[in-house]
Amino acid sequence: DEEEMMESNEEESSKSIEVESLSTSQVIELIELSFFQACYGLAEGDIHPLRLFVVAVTTAAISKKYPVSALIKEVDDLPPSTKSLDAQERNLRSTWIQA
Repeated sequence: DEEEMMESNEEESSKSIEVESLSTSQVIELIELSFFQACYGLAEGDIHPLRLFVVAVTTAAISKKYPVSALIKEVDDLPPSTKSLDAQERNLRSTWIQA
């Protein structure tokens, strides 16, 4: 319903402001961590973790003016927060970042 959409938009704006206050390296770490949360959340039917991933990527690419190709490399070079990704998972994350 319309009221839920408005609350969701306000929540997303709040997340954007919070993420924008992070350093670039913190945003990159957030992208790496939120990818796992987004995958798990989508498997459970929850899109909220995916929204955090999108906010983090958007913040890095637009607010921090980080080129997408460099962003993907930085995220790929981080030590994994939960588990190492196989090639298919890395490709999925790269695709999501580029979207």
